[in-house]
Amino acid sequence: MSVRLALALLGLLAPAVSVAAPPAAPATTAARPAGPPALRLCTGPKGGQYEAVAQRLTTLLAGQVDVQQVRTHGSWDNLQALHADPPRCDAALAQEDAHLLYRAEHPDAAVTLARLATLYSETVHLLCNRAVRADRLVDLDPKRDAVLVAPYGSGTYITWTVFARLVPALARIRFAEVTTEEGLLKVVDGVTASCLLIVNAPGGPLLALAERGFGHKLKLVEVKHPQLHRLTRSNDRPVYRDVPLRQRAHPRLLAADQTSQAVDAVFFVHPEWQATEPVGRQALTRALLTVATERAAAAPR
Repeated sequence: MSVRLALALLGLLAPAVSVAAPPAAPATTAARPAGPPALRLCTGPKGGQYEAVAQRLTTLLAGQVDVQQVRTHGSWDNLQALHADPPRCDAALAQEDAHLLYRAEHPDAAVTLARLATLYSETVHLLCNRAVRADRLVDLDPKRDAVLVAPYGSGTYITWTVFARLVPALARIRFAEVTTEEGLLKVVDGVTASCLLIVNAPGGPLLALAERGFGHKLKLVEVKHPQLHRLTRSNDRPVYRDVPLRQRAHPRLLAADQTSQAVDAVFFVHPEWQATEPVGRQALTRALLTVATERAAAAPR
């Protein structure tokens, strides 16, 4: 973890302060090539939900905006790319908690990270080997249990980092970085790792694979603690909220309904792109409304 990230975490729970409105993006009169405007969209790892959203936007915006997908590690990478000078992306998807932490480390990011839409909620899943004695996150044994998270740059890495800050007892749990696919193999094996943290929209492919192929070896552990809902310096509302995990949706991984946490997936765009591509922005806004509506309709009840 970087020193700046650690300092940001230390100040994450400071009293709320007012934040001045970001200055308007400078206008530009530079001519651009004929044809649909290009939109460099930072997504995430191959096969993830952010890539699926990008593919849907590419279809919806065909002939209106040339969506150019940029693969990354995930939320933190995306915010860095959008905030870079010059920016490496024009738009990006990121988890709400990653945005919170990034703003704590980079107060000037308000100028480059224009929030355009909340697209859907992602759910925190803690997938553990059945040898793990705990049935709740807070009951994990620091001496016996270890949690795997996606590599630095991902939203999952940030979620575990923020969890450990909000609930100090979790900071004693060992964790390591690994790709989610390798992490699943390690947790099924159960020798070097106990649990895998997955932050994804409900019904994601990795969790479906775990349910289908390894339900006899794995279980979902409840992710619930009142301290996860503490207010932060940058937000006047909790970043996480309780959501149910239904046993009928995970019949092999759950013995009964339980509670987990949800965090929003947010679409950000660079203000300069918005200012220079007003027609493209209108088309993008319509497409995002379609995506958000489709996601809401498909969400489990």
